[in-house]
Amino acid sequence: MSTHPIARQIVSVTLFLGFVLLLTACATARPPLAHTVHVTGPDGQNVSGALVTGHIGLRYTVTATTADDGTATLAYDPNHLELHTWTKITVEADGYPAQSVLVNLKENAAPSEIRLGQT
Repeated sequence: MSTHPIARQIVSVTLFLGFVLLLTACATARPPLAHTVHVTGPDGQNVSGALVTGHIGLRYTVTATTADDGTATLAYDPNHLELHTWTKITVEADGYPAQSVLVNLKENAAPSEIRLGQT
């Protein structure tokens, strides 16, 4: 039993278009926008284990915890950056009052430096 030549062409064109759409979707996917935050105490020492939270609007939040070197990297989904480029970053650590700053998110931006005060 053989298939009709037009049916084979339709299947071939459909597979080709599906492949092109798949390649287009993969090529347009954007990686997350990473922003580094460096947290120090009042004496300038790195603060490890601090919770760093980035808020965009009322519903989108990303979190990270500072490492031994006092840095944490927040990874923002670029789909949430269509309307907003500002984020409110809040740092909470044991023994320190919470500290918040506003940051304009840009690619290859310098790390945000946050110095916590004493309680």
